[in-house]
Amino acid sequence: MSLPRRNLGFEILLDALRRESPEKVTNIVKSDVSLLKQTNSIGENALTWCALELMYDQVELLRSLGSPIQEQALSEAIQHGNSDMVNLLLELGGNISEYSAEQSIRIAKGFDSGDRILHI
Repeated sequence: MSLPRRNLGFEILLDALRRESPEKVTNIVKSDVSLLKQTNSIGENALTWCALELMYDQVELLRSLGSPIQEQALSEAIQHGNSDMVNLLLELGGNISEYSAEQSIRIAKGFDSGDRILHI
């Protein structure tokens, strides 16, 4: 059994997002814009990770710096009933396929979070 693959670029950006000022994060990203597309061992980029942790300011900062919004971020926000995050991701240009949205709503209903999300 092998250990999950670690990505130093992802970890550098995530650490900065958790500990540093927005200005410092901006400088780090400007010095290496490829960090925005780096992923962790399960394929999440930093914006997706921040969305799942409900880090609204960091999501907005990453998007303003050009980070892509992964469909996974919207899907999981729906599944967990995080309607504020779903709305933010959509406002920032996120997209989700009809199939993924339907499946995510079905999962949300199973977690009793469907009532919070279905009004979107």
